[in-house]
Amino acid sequence: YILFGLIHARFLTTTRGMQMLLQKFEKGTYGRCPRLYCESQFLLPIGMSDVLSGEEVRHFCPRCREVYVLPVSF
Repeated sequence: YILFGLIHARFLTTTRGMQMLLQKFEKGTYGRCPRLYCESQFLLPIGMSDVLSGEEVRHFCPRCREVYVLPVSF
């Protein structure tokens, strides 16, 4: 798991990784902000720790600049 995490983090810093993240953001893959003021702004995933199994992934709203823990939906 550690190796996968390091490879994933490195990939996201590449041009292709950023383009893929932008596409997912524009589709709303990571959810929408729950605040009414933000008018359903799309969220970005954010890791609060670089320690393996340290914390779950949270979601960041670029409009209100708040970090949320959203329920996982399948």
